[in-house]
Amino acid sequence: MLIKDSLTPQEEDADYEGFMQYEGHTHLGNYVCCHFPVSEEGLRDYLRTKLAGYDCQAGLIRFREENLCVKILANGSELLVTMQESIKGFLRQQIG
Repeated sequence: MLIKDSLTPQEEDADYEGFMQYEGHTHLGNYVCCHFPVSEEGLRDYLRTKLAGYDCQAGLIRFREENLCVKILANGSELLVTMQESIKGFLRQQIG
């Protein structure tokens, strides 16, 4: 599902500071892992280690057996792109 915001500023110089959709963050990353032989706790520990020290929030959702979704809220997309590659590398290590 794609959602397009229909917000159109009425004034060019409107102050939108603090007006964010994701609990004070500007970007949301969703990484869906289907049928990977990785434990929920193992992936959770990996995320905790990799994201320590960053201004972000992360969570893990199990939606079926061997199906997980990593969600990361961050300010800017750089961390999300970096984590995408990092998560891919972690999953590759897990499958050997």
